[in-house]
Amino acid sequence: MKEEGFTLIEILIAITITGIILGSVFTSLDLGFSTWERSDTNNKYEQEWRVAASFLRRDLHKLFISSLYQKNKLQGNYQSISGILLEDGSLKEFTYFYDSNNNSLVRKLKNLKTDEVIEEIEFFKTFNLKGVEFHFYDTKDQFWKDSWSYQKEERLPIAVKLEVELEKVNFAPLIVEIYLGQEY
Repeated sequence: MKEEGFTLIEILIAITITGIILGSVFTSLDLGFSTWERSDTNNKYEQEWRVAASFLRRDLHKLFISSLYQKNKLQGNYQSISGILLEDGSLKEFTYFYDSNNNSLVRKLKNLKTDEVIEEIEFFKTFNLKGVEFHFYDTKDQFWKDSWSYQKEERLPIAVKLEVELEKVNFAPLIVEIYLGQEY
């Protein structure tokens, strides 16, 4: 007698092998999607960091210091920095500070003559910023200070360091050199 069909053991083995194959395929897909989402989020963090760093570099490189101008003003503490820059033939005051209410780094640009806010940008607003720290490198004492005042020190720091701490990502500190040869 010739029997056709599958035995119970053959069916169970086929189901087990199919389950193992499908499980590994779904695990691989899930791992791929989570990696893709994570890299997309990291790209957004890095892009926001690059934009903030670009603004700070540009502002510090356009810093205005003159022995003829009485309000030379580069000052800062561990959570803020402000100064005067020469841009488009006029003097403007820039300020960067940590806004704890919105968990963001804020850049304000004001016209020095009219005291009108020209531009206000919030960085890292949607990324749950935990903290911002500014440090100022003093060539005289050869260490980073938590605060700086041009009126008190009567000179510029050689560099400014910005450290940003986000909930999920920590960036390497941004160090911006201040060009000392730009005195007007």
